[in-house]
Amino acid sequence: MAAGYSGREVNALEPRVDKNIQELIRLLDTKIVDQIVEERYSSNNKIHSGDILSSFAAYSMTGKEAKSEIMVQIMAGSNTIATAIRATLLHIITNPVVLRKLRSEIATAGLTADIISNTQARTLPYLQAVIKEGLRIHPPVSSLSVKEVPKTGDTFKGMYFPPGTKLGISMWALTRNRDLFGEDADEFRPERWIEAKNAADEEEKKGDSEARAKLKEMEFSVDLIFGHGKWGCLGKNIALMELNKVFLELLRRYDFVVLNPMKPWDSKHSGVFSQKDFWLKAYKREDVSV
Repeated sequence: MAAGYSGREVNALEPRVDKNIQELIRLLDTKIVDQIVEERYSSNNKIHSGDILSSFAAYSMTGKEAKSEIMVQIMAGSNTIATAIRATLLHIITNPVVLRKLRSEIATAGLTADIISNTQARTLPYLQAVIKEGLRIHPPVSSLSVKEVPKTGDTFKGMYFPPGTKLGISMWALTRNRDLFGEDADEFRPERWIEAKNAADEEEKKGDSEARAKLKEMEFSVDLIFGHGKWGCLGKNIALMELNKVFLELLRRYDFVVLNPMKPWDSKHSGVFSQKDFWLKAYKREDVSV
């Protein structure tokens, strides 16, 4: 059930907010970003270092623009993508069926590079299903994302909303909608995405598009985690690229054990999720050469 924040809850969060601000001020005061950009842009190696700053320089971004963009890269999405990785990894390694299927796909993917390319990762259907299901079962952001109805008012599904009305949506409720995702919506089951696509492909052969429309609605619902339109996440493509790589590369190299299966983590929520004490033990797999 969705709810707003009471005054008491906001007051309780204030010390943590203050601590984050103090850390940000410390970072800015040390002028780390200024130093990095100035050193890079004053050298002959500003483009060929192989990092994101090199990409900025390659596209003729000025030093001033790069400084601003670096702060976005450092702060925006760091906590949310970490939550997506933690939550999805936990669901994978505690589900033997999913882990076996994913490793089987990895083993037959014909991987030759040390790190899989984003392009190749997108061709692996079960990996893509796992990523979508991870975002669906545990959205990193589950605040209401309130928007205000414009001065003209608006109508949605026959209901009129007057100007100034504040509307919000609970991502946690949306991505567990049984009418859309099935009666097992509370279960981590990547196969639902494979099944939905297969059903859409089969129906289209018969000239029916109902299953395709449902698949698009499923994908759009999960995609809303990143926002939409002018409120869309600027780092969405980078986040998806990270997800395309991290699970495959970790699981092809290591076996993971949750050290405390009775309480695998300490997870708190204040609009976004934050976890700590997520302790795993990694064992190098002997049957792989990477």
